[in-house]
Amino acid sequence: MDPLVRMLSDVRRLRNEVSNPFDKEAVMDYFCKLAEEMGFKGVKNLRHNGAKVDCGWKDGNTLFLAINVEYGSEREILGAVAEILVANPEIGVLVTASNPLKPISSIIDAVKRISSVDFVILDVRAGNAATVRAR
Repeated sequence: MDPLVRMLSDVRRLRNEVSNPFDKEAVMDYFCKLAEEMGFKGVKNLRHNGAKVDCGWKDGNTLFLAINVEYGSEREILGAVAEILVANPEIGVLVTASNPLKPISSIIDAVKRISSVDFVILDVRAGNAATVRAR
C-alpha cells in the first residue's frame, strides 16, 4: 500500500489529534495540517472543476487529494462522494460514521460502482478505514 494512503487511512491518528472527530471544522484543520506535513498546500472549502470539497491538497495547480466530511444520510454521503468525483483528484477521501441504518459496507459498495479515482473511506465511529481502487 502506498505510504500516503496508509497515512490517510490512520483513523487512530485522526482520533488522537482531533478531540472531536465529529467536528467537521476540526477534521478539516487536521487534514490541512497533514497536507503541509506531506509537502502539499492544504485548502479548506476548495472549489475545483465546478465542485466544492471540504479540503483539497494542491500540488501547484493540480488537485492531488479531495476530502469531504459527511455524517448525514446515505444520500448526503453519496453527494459528498459525487462532489469529490467531479473535482477529479488523484485520490478522494470520505470521512463518515457508520451506524446500523447506514453500514459502511453499503457506502463502500456504492463507491466501488461509481468511483473513477482511488478512494479512502474513514469510518470515525468504528475506527476503520477502507480503500477503493479506481476502475
